[in-house]
Amino acid sequence: MVGAFATACSLLLFAALARLGPTDGQATKEGAAKPGAAESTAAWNRAAARLFAGSCLREAADEPRNVGLFVPAVVPLLHAVAEGTRGATREQLVALLGPLDHEANQERLRSLAGNEAVSFASGFKLWVDQALEPNRPWLDLVTGSERYAAELERVDFAHADAARLAADVNQWATRLVERDLRVLEPADLHLPLVRLILASAARVEWKWIRPFDARETRPQPFFRGPDRKVSVDVPMMRRHEILLRLAAVDGVPCAELLCDGGLKLVLVKVGGDRARRDELLSKADLVERIDAALAASRASLAEIELPKVKSQTKHDLRPVLESAGATLPFSPQADLSGLAGPPGLLYLDVLRHVCGVEWDEKGGRAYGASAAGVATRGGRLPGICFDEPFLALLRGADGTLLLLEWIEEPAGA
Repeated sequence: MVGAFATACSLLLFAALARLGPTDGQATKEGAAKPGAAESTAAWNRAAARLFAGSCLREAADEPRNVGLFVPAVVPLLHAVAEGTRGATREQLVALLGPLDHEANQERLRSLAGNEAVSFASGFKLWVDQALEPNRPWLDLVTGSERYAAELERVDFAHADAARLAADVNQWATRLVERDLRVLEPADLHLPLVRLILASAARVEWKWIRPFDARETRPQPFFRGPDRKVSVDVPMMRRHEILLRLAAVDGVPCAELLCDGGLKLVLVKVGGDRARRDELLSKADLVERIDAALAASRASLAEIELPKVKSQTKHDLRPVLESAGATLPFSPQADLSGLAGPPGLLYLDVLRHVCGVEWDEKGGRAYGASAAGVATRGGRLPGICFDEPFLALLRGADGTLLLLEWIEEPAGA
């Protein structure tokens, strides 16, 4: 019997690219699964779902708007930032993100990059103030070739132009994801307080295992509201007799559409009732429940109608983290001493994310970029001004004294 899964109403695209790396039941390139991979993946998924739910809850209920989170451009960046925190600041971030498993993060990204059936790219870049010296362990983590391999650029933030700096970040991300985006605006950069910007960007392209026939695509109503009275015509793709897993979670129908390379697009037909969506997203184990429901369903021949999609959204993740309990990183009590300086010197000032997704009859693309701006409270780093008489000692590389000078008249007699 051929079933049907029509999406001619508001839908939730969730766990779309959930298979980002090996699980305990999958082999790595070396031939054996790494211990704890399933737990690490679950922590990654829970953090992503919580950030996504928080982003959805912040959107105005009276405005139709997409909400997106491209996880490979968010979670690794937040892990890298969290690695530079200490004490209660770190505890709050770990409570939200789970264990800071940088090795597992990189394994996920490498797994996608090594998948010949998909096209994947990711990158990090670090802009650091000339007067700031990041702690070597943190800098090695972010820039080291065995971890995030971030590009490093030194900037004189005290004399930088905010528009030029934001454009540099945006152009870097645009080149990597091959789509025009603006993750930072000049107003986001509170110069000269900014001391460091860490940005990440990633993209993935995939093909459907069974492409849609473009001749079958035609305009069809898409109902935005829960009463299905208000609609807008959209290009609706159709596929007859395609192998699908169909299931339901809390009475909400969902489907799993297979892509090349083992990727799976999971679609959850929530409808236009945002309260219902938010109730669904509030469940901490939602991803696991979707997985369990689909796993219990046998793949069978079905029909699917799926709208073509092209969307790009931008979100301020700072209030999302704060509402999830991670308030200290943005506060005067922030402890980023693992990154640089003493506790209280630096804090997380801005956290922005752009997510894009688009698909057609052949396949799709998802991409994203995030930027974290770290600033100092007082606008100046600890230092010293030699505006009174001082002693100067010039030393050789071996410590040999080469000059001793007492200065009372810098301009000379």
